Amino acid sequence: SMLLQRICSSFASGRATAERMLRNEGMASQDDLDGVSPELDEVTPEEIQHLRAIVSELSRPEANDPKLNAVRYFLQEHRTEGRTWLEHGCIIFSQYYDSAYALAEFLLT
Repeated sequence: SMLLQRICSSFASGRATAERMLRNEGMASQDDLDGVSPELDEVTPEEIQHLRAIVSELSRPEANDPKLNAVRYFLQEHRTEGRTWLEHGCIIFSQYYDSAYALAEFLLT
């Protein structure tokens, strides 16, 4: 379910986690759940196949993360009192670094 939480945070976060699991790496930072590394030793061939499928699907160029599109909409198009949220100024929080980084890259494109 840790992987599901990461995918729900952002496609980039889910992909990065699946890639770390395939490389049998522990979680890289404190924002990841503790106690994951021991479970990585028990990944079955079937689970490895599923992890590869997750990485493949989330890496497709046409895979659009709906959360990123929603943030862009609210920042640039949605108006409150005649101004966008970007014009008002706002703070965007994310539980995972991978998600925040992906959002920043997305907004710069």
